[in-house]
Amino acid sequence: MSSFQIGDIFLFPLRDRMYGVGKFVMEHNLALQHSYMIAVYDRVIELDPAVLNDLYAPLPDISHELNGIEQEEALVNTVMLTAIGIRATEVHVVAHADIHESDRDGYLTWLYVKKYEALQKGLIKEEEEAAAEEETTEEEGEEMEQAEMEQPEMEGTEGEEDAGPEPESSNANIVEDQRQTAAAATIPAPAEPKKPLTMVPILSPTGEVLREVRIRLWHLHVFEVSVGEALFGMYKNFMMPELASTRIGAYIIAHYDHRNVGRVRQLADALVEGDFGAGHELIEFGDTAAQVLALKLKEPLEPEVMGDVLQILGDIGVDRGYDLIAAFVAEHGMDESGRYYAQAWRGYCNAVVNTGGDSAPLQPYLPQLKTITHPELRSDIRIALESVTNKAVEGAVDG
Repeated sequence: MSSFQIGDIFLFPLRDRMYGVGKFVMEHNLALQHSYMIAVYDRVIELDPAVLNDLYAPLPDISHELNGIEQEEALVNTVMLTAIGIRATEVHVVAHADIHESDRDGYLTWLYVKKYEALQKGLIKEEEEAAAEEETTEEEGEEMEQAEMEQPEMEGTEGEEDAGPEPESSNANIVEDQRQTAAAATIPAPAEPKKPLTMVPILSPTGEVLREVRIRLWHLHVFEVSVGEALFGMYKNFMMPELASTRIGAYIIAHYDHRNVGRVRQLADALVEGDFGAGHELIEFGDTAAQVLALKLKEPLEPEVMGDVLQILGDIGVDRGYDLIAAFVAEHGMDESGRYYAQAWRGYCNAVVNTGGDSAPLQPYLPQLKTITHPELRSDIRIALESVTNKAVEGAVDG
């Protein structure tokens, strides 16, 4: 982090030759993890990665792309990354700007949501409730002390003291840094929920509402992936009308457009070449990905690679994928000496775990699971059968 300072404006990779623009607005030191808050501007810039990563080549002139960005409000405020996520982000610092008060709205919103969740779960108490409980505890302690003074001293208790009740933990324990605690003090205590929480008020030190922030998906998570991957992981959030028309939103949505068969084919090819990460990207394309992977099931792939294809088909979570897995079991899962026998049943077990066995194409083969004795499949079969049992129990309880 020595070359990456608060206020730095930097480029980070999206996909292909496209880069986004971010700003490092805050560092948050929690007991369990170090977190970094990145604001993302509504910019998508095409650059040659080879030139950008060449230490001896001058940085391309992109001043026209960054014109006025120092005063611009960020579109995504903010993405919070762990140390793992920040290390995974390829950073190219291009400018520096002051930190504005509104730059920390994302952090205050995240903190508000966490406090709200803690209140609803009973992990912390409202300040008034905690104060009343503390007052009651003090009164009870005085009464107990008075009663002990009035009673004769019992044998064997000399020198012992009542430790008394443990004090309630303060709301300030949400954050360790006292400076952040002061900032958090501008957040009002959430009330009991009557409807889903959608907006967070940002208050001045005197309690005046300065502005309201709509809760987005990026306010609910701390990411362990790069900034770019975090944005792509939230692509459904960018389908909201007010975000879909932005540069970042349009770029991400186009990347995941289910009609983008060319992109799906590229990812499928990468998957069978050993890039399992490409398989995870395929999951977002649903039926289109299942249709393209159907062709891969007909290729003479190595067993391990075929297993990867079957796993992704099960993880996609569409009926077309389950149909293909069931058909593959029918073709390759009946002969234990077959080349893809173990892969067929392992892919089937994965699909059963994902569905609890509820998918119609998978159900005809459930009884056969109990008869399989292949040593490589014992763990997969046990987990699959447990998921079916758990699903049945949940259904009985709900009924």
